[in-house]
Amino acid sequence: MIGVIGAGAFGTALAVSQAAAGRTTRLWGRDAAAMAGMDAARQNTRRLPDVHLPDALECVGDFSELRDCAVLLLVTPAQETA
Repeated sequence: MIGVIGAGAFGTALAVSQAAAGRTTRLWGRDAAAMAGMDAARQNTRRLPDVHLPDALECVGDFSELRDCAVLLLVTPAQETA
């Protein structure tokens, strides 16, 4: 199982690509309610509204849900503002 930490546009796109390739994938975001909404709606309406989330992709808000993942991709913002 693949885990993606960070549910922004890039994290969602990576998770979708992994799931579309047939890999069971979990996408984690810090807002549990938003992640539950994404999982129910099967799309990231805020960042990628025209992209359907494949069935092999699960959106989670509890970090412990990633413990079974063989691979974790860290896809969080790293920019700095002055």
